[in-house]
Amino acid sequence: MKCGTNSVGDILSKHPDVHVNRCSGACSRDDYQGDESSIWETHYFTHKTTHDSFWCPSNSSLTVKGLRGCHRDPNVLSKYAHHLGGGQRFTFEKSPSYLDTHLFPGAPQRVREVLPTVKLIFTVCEPAERLYSEYNHLLRYKGAKQWFSQVFLDASVEPPGNFTELVVDRIFDNDGFCREGSRTQPYCNTWRDNFLRKGEYEKHIRDWLKSGFKLKDILIIDMTENPSEKAKKILKHVGLSVDKYPFDEHTGRSFINKGYNGRSSAWKEHPVAMKMLTEHYALHNRALMRLVRAPWPMKWGH
Repeated sequence: MKCGTNSVGDILSKHPDVHVNRCSGACSRDDYQGDESSIWETHYFTHKTTHDSFWCPSNSSLTVKGLRGCHRDPNVLSKYAHHLGGGQRFTFEKSPSYLDTHLFPGAPQRVREVLPTVKLIFTVCEPAERLYSEYNHLLRYKGAKQWFSQVFLDASVEPPGNFTELVVDRIFDNDGFCREGSRTQPYCNTWRDNFLRKGEYEKHIRDWLKSGFKLKDILIIDMTENPSEKAKKILKHVGLSVDKYPFDEHTGRSFINKGYNGRSSAWKEHPVAMKMLTEHYALHNRALMRLVRAPWPMKWGH
C-alpha cells in the first residue's frame, strides 16, 4: 500500500490490448457477479479468500470457494471478469495486500494454484516514507481513521497523536507497551504487523518464490523510476506490445493524499521517527538489493 499500485494500473489501462474492470477501492461483495466493475482492486486472494474455510473440500488443488459456491476452475477469476472482446487479450487487478504475506500467508499459494501462469508486478518504495504516506492516508478517511484508532483502543491504549508517537512510542516501544509479559505485548505485534512489517519487501517476495513462482514471473520495480521506463518494463514483462502503447497519453498517475506536505516531508517534520525506521529497514533494503541485483534499494533514504 502507498507504493504506486495506481500508477501501475494507469500504465496498463492505457494499452489498447488491455480490458479494464474498475471499481472504487476494494470491490464490494456485489462486484463479483461478472459486471463491468469486477476487477480493479479486489483483494480477492487476501480479503476474500483469507481463511482455509474458503477452500472447498476436494481432491483438486484448483478448487476455491467463490461467493456462490465452489468453482473447480483454474481460471476462477474469469467468472467475475467481463468477457474480453474487441481484440483485448489481457486484464489485470492491482491489490496492494498481495505483498503483505505476513498478514495473508496463504495468498501466494492460492494464486499459484488458481492462476499458475499469471505475471506478477510488485511496485515498492522507500519503506519509511511508505509508512508515513499510509499513516496520512488512514487519517484522511473516516472508516480508515476509525480502524486505526481501534487498533490501539483494543489494547486500552491511547491512539498516537502524531507520526512520531506511532513510530517511537508504539512500534518501537519507547513507552514499554511491548515489554515481555506486559498486558499489551500481544497487541504490539499487531501494531508492527499492520504498519512496520509491510515495508520488509524482500521477505514478502521470498514468500511468493517459495510458493512456486520464479523470479522471471515477477517484476519488481521502484515507484520513483522514470514513468516511461517503468511502463516499458511493465509492458515487456506481461507481453504487451510497446509499439502500440500511447506514451504521449501516459502520466503514471498515482493516488495522492491531500492535507499534508507529502511523504518526503517526514524527514524534516519527524526526524527521530524516520531515523529509527531507516535503521530498522537497512538490512531489509540490502536483502532486496541482492534479490533484484540492482543498487536502487540502497539509494533510498534522505
